[in-house]
Amino acid sequence: YIKICANAFQNCTNLLQAIIPSTLKEISDYAFDGCNNLSTLLLPSNLQQIGRYAFARTRLKQVAIPKSLFWIDEGAFSDCDRIAEIAIPRNIIHIPDKCFLNCDNLSKVILEEGIKSIGDEAFSQCYKILDITIPASITQIGENAFAEMQDKFLIQCSIGSYAEEYARQHKIKYQLI
Repeated sequence: YIKICANAFQNCTNLLQAIIPSTLKEISDYAFDGCNNLSTLLLPSNLQQIGRYAFARTRLKQVAIPKSLFWIDEGAFSDCDRIAEIAIPRNIIHIPDKCFLNCDNLSKVILEEGIKSIGDEAFSQCYKILDITIPASITQIGENAFAEMQDKFLIQCSIGSYAEEYARQHKIKYQLI
């Protein structure tokens, strides 16, 4: 198998775990959306694409994004209320709109140098994120990318970076690193 089709397991509320073959290259739109008991999933090391809202409204506890992945679409992990940590590798050039919207247990985000943009509402309503380091490679941050965060929320960025300018314009606390 190289692809899980759109809506393949959507709203399968009894699905607890998915074992995905190493040959898989694409998980299509809404593939696991609404599988509200799905808590364990290992993404294969050859995976290249994750579609729109593919894992939205699941109970995934952790997600290891493989270095082979180059495309994540809108809302892919939105409303995943159990994910605590995410690392986005450099091959993901764009973090899409609403990618981690309302992941209210997400507390640690690692963004590698090489990522170019963060979409609208990408991390909105991720209340447990207290700080995020934005690499200098990021030259665009969408509307409300960090909306409804804690008052303590802090952007760490390099001097003269786009992230510094963004933080100033949006009255977000920032620290130069």
